[in-house]
Amino acid sequence: MKAIMIATTAVILIAASFVSPMPAAAIEEVKVCPGSGNSGVSGSWFVNFDTGKATIRSEDRKELNEAAKQAKGRYVQVICVIGRADKRGSPAANEALSRKRARAVAEYLVSRGVKSNTLLISARGEAFGENIFGSIVSAEDRRVEVKFIK
Repeated sequence: MKAIMIATTAVILIAASFVSPMPAAAIEEVKVCPGSGNSGVSGSWFVNFDTGKATIRSEDRKELNEAAKQAKGRYVQVICVIGRADKRGSPAANEALSRKRARAVAEYLVSRGVKSNTLLISARGEAFGENIFGSIVSAEDRRVEVKFIK
């Protein structure tokens, strides 16, 4: 009887080692974050990106580390991560790029200890939509904004 229990325990332990860990909760995507204006916002950070990229630059990690520290240190109901792109490229490509940027920032925040169930991502595509002055492109358009909503 003892040998069967030991063998069964060994099989369970071996089987458990092949099971992948539970995935982190998915980060929800929304069209518009609650409190999209500035009402209810208790903190805001900006992360800029290189043209056509969704890679967080080393100089922006400090900003995100501070946002993560603040998120863990106080009560925050929702953290909106809003991705934007400049006017280069098609609207569809810019929508996808702004989504990738927002997701990259949200995943970075999770890696720094922020709970994924507090995060919402929103892709805005081109930062300012139609520009009445022509195709003005600004580095400030290539950004993600992180907003804490009370």
